[in-house]
Amino acid sequence: METTTENTNSLNNPALIAAAQSPAGKGAITQILDTQKKVTEEGIKIAKVVGVVAVVGIACYFGYKAYQNRFISQGTNTNTTPANITNGQAQAKADAIYEAMYGWGVDFDTIKNNLAGLNQNAWSKVFNAFGKRKMWGGFSDMNLTEWLTDQLSDSEKDEIRFLIGNVI
Repeated sequence: METTTENTNSLNNPALIAAAQSPAGKGAITQILDTQKKVTEEGIKIAKVVGVVAVVGIACYFGYKAYQNRFISQGTNTNTTPANITNGQAQAKADAIYEAMYGWGVDFDTIKNNLAGLNQNAWSKVFNAFGKRKMWGGFSDMNLTEWLTDQLSDSEKDEIRFLIGNVI
C-alpha cells in the first residue's frame, strides 16, 4: 500500500488558510510586511550612504594621486652665476637625455655630454624643461633626478655628481 504525505506547510492546508484569515493572523502578516518594508528602506538608506562614501573616497584618491604626481619646478638662484644655456638649449638637452634613457638600456655618453658644463642655474633649466615624463611601459611619471637615480649605476651617478654637483 502506498502512503502519501501531505505538505502541511503550504497554503493549501485549511488550518493555515484559517490562521491567515483570522484577526491575529492578519495582524501577524501585516506586522511581517511592515517589518520587511522597514528593513528594505533601511537597506536602501545604507546603500546610499555607502555609495556616497565610495564616490567621495574615489574622488579623494584621484585628487591625492594628481597632487602627489604634480611637477614641482626648481627655481633659479639669483645669488649665483646665471644659467649658461638658454631655455631652448635646456629643452633640447632634456629631450636628448630622455631619449638616451627611454626604452632598453641607457646611452650614458649622451646623458653625460648633455649635462657636462652646466652650472646650477642651467641644471635647474634642464630639470624644469624635462618636467615629469613617463617611464618605459608607462608605469609612472618621474622628474629628471628620479630618472637618473632609477636608470644609472652607482658609478655613473658618481660621474654625474662630479660634472654638475650633488643633484642625484
